[in-house]
Amino acid sequence: VAFSPDGKHIASASDDKKIKIWDAVTKQKVCAVRGHTKDNPDCTCKHDPYFDENPSCPAKGHSARVVRVTYSPDGRRIASASCDATVKVWDAVAMKEV
Repeated sequence: VAFSPDGKHIASASDDKKIKIWDAVTKQKVCAVRGHTKDNPDCTCKHDPYFDENPSCPAKGHSARVVRVTYSPDGRRIASASCDATVKVWDAVAMKEV
């Protein structure tokens, strides 16, 4: 997990390929980047019986578990690292890959 520099949000890495953002006061989930998951309607990858990534899949995000997240010092970006051997950088407000 990582706390935003202003202390208002918490970013969490997850085994389910998701990055989740939480309100630090209410402890409610604010949003999530779903990545290449079955519940992401943008994902065109094959999921059953085994995951098979589609190279032209329009879904953004990781295709394996997310192991680390961190905020930039100014709180405008979040970096995530995954077992899919990638590091991605996200706009911390829009949660879009930059």
